[in-house]
Amino acid sequence: MINQNLVLLKQVLKESGINKDLYSIGEYAENAICVFYNGEQYEVFKCELDNKFDCRRYNSAKDAGFDIVKRLFTKKDRDVYLQKINNLIR
Repeated sequence: MINQNLVLLKQVLKESGINKDLYSIGEYAENAICVFYNGEQYEVFKCELDNKFDCRRYNSAKDAGFDIVKRLFTKKDRDVYLQKINNLIR
């Protein structure tokens, strides 16, 4: 399920220029970091062979956004995207 917060997260990631094959918002993608909203919680996980690895669940989209940014970006680059998520997502 994709809600407005995930649309905003996807926008931040797209604008970052990071390879879109590295992540997926709202759907499974092999060898990618995926973010889902199940109607109650946000899940962030690595998808490999249709299995979820290192799955973490969050009550807020902001926390899920922080997680995926930390997984995708080097420490040097992540602060700017963490700030964007902090400003955009509730």
